[in-house]
Amino acid sequence: MSQKSRSVLKEYFEAGKIPTEDQCSDLIDSSLNKLDDQVYVKTVGSGKGAKKRLGVGEANPDARLHVSGDLKLENGVTVNEIADEVTDEAENDGQALATVKALRELISEHLVGSIMPFARELVPPGWVECDGRTIDTNLEKDKKFRRLYEMISENFKNELGDGIFKLPDLRGLFVRGWDGSKAMEKEIESGNKDLKSHLGIDGDANERKSWNKGKKVGNKIGSYQDDAFQGHKHSGFHRTDGPYAARGGSRYNIFGYPHHLPDNHQTSDPVSDGRSHPRTAAETRPRNIALMYCIKF
Repeated sequence: MSQKSRSVLKEYFEAGKIPTEDQCSDLIDSSLNKLDDQVYVKTVGSGKGAKKRLGVGEANPDARLHVSGDLKLENGVTVNEIADEVTDEAENDGQALATVKALRELISEHLVGSIMPFARELVPPGWVECDGRTIDTNLEKDKKFRRLYEMISENFKNELGDGIFKLPDLRGLFVRGWDGSKAMEKEIESGNKDLKSHLGIDGDANERKSWNKGKKVGNKIGSYQDDAFQGHKHSGFHRTDGPYAARGGSRYNIFGYPHHLPDNHQTSDPVSDGRSHPRTAAETRPRNIALMYCIKF
């Protein structure tokens, strides 16, 4: 007695044949039994609109497939729950299969307040451009931003009232990684400029300003810092030959004039040092590419 395919079972019942006892047992073993196998088929509706529902371990299935008990996948993973909610405290998270709804909520929960650059001008659903606009979550149209307000308002707050805040404005700005560690604070206080430079620590962190008010707030998330050029010095020299050579005890600088460059004189345009041609512009900047920064709400 064993399970047989349909084609084999059909041969048992061909014209003129009488199935044997063993063949009848094969037929029984090859068929599903509601009580023994706990597989149930339920028909809902009638006529062309009738639909079948399959229950595994469930005699009254209320879905196309209704499974009562654990489900073992092909890779050996056992699933004992299909969850609409995933939490850190859930006891069976390791064996729960999350629904699309649960995954969307989980992703949304953890990504709210995160900022990403996008290589397109169209803002994706669930995101808003970091353009500094005012958001009033008390208004119906802005209620969708309430969770974002709760997440970032401490660092991007203003004096407009409860539930009102401004989005970060990253248009035309570079983002700098924040280091709020105690080690960084000690380095700033110690004045160890060489070590600060080596670690990439912002030596002017305590001078950072409020992103929208210009007030000094120190080293905080969301604080703003103006452009600057690193402090430096130029070495000079005295001419020892030519028409501007030092003579008669006078001191001549590199321009050939005593003490300073006259107002009606100027330096030449920058020239190549043999390695590359200097580029000048309205600002000091690194190489860059323009992308649109958006924040998740």
